[in-house]
Amino acid sequence: MIKITDKSINWQTINKVLNIKVKGICDLGLIDLISEMHNLKLINKSGKLVDREDCQPEINKEIKKRIIKEKESNKFLLVKSKETESGNPIFLTQKDIREI
Repeated sequence: MIKITDKSINWQTINKVLNIKVKGICDLGLIDLISEMHNLKLINKSGKLVDREDCQPEINKEIKKRIIKEKESNKFLLVKSKETESGNPIFLTQKDIREI
């Protein structure tokens, strides 16, 4: 389960309940995430992950900071590296969105 508000991001996994670090995101979690981001207009109608400066004014700066601009597209930081089993952050990329 993933819940994003204009101020925070909360996710729940079996591993989190058991206090085990996250390995990745499942299919249903990915759909939840994209739905939540679309509801907040972080993903526009065409499926593009918006730039920070294009976010709605009510979106908190901590959520905006999770949108990372790359050369050709953006990605969204879902889970920070300190919270993952591998020590690598987990991102939702523009490619992930397009593949759904």
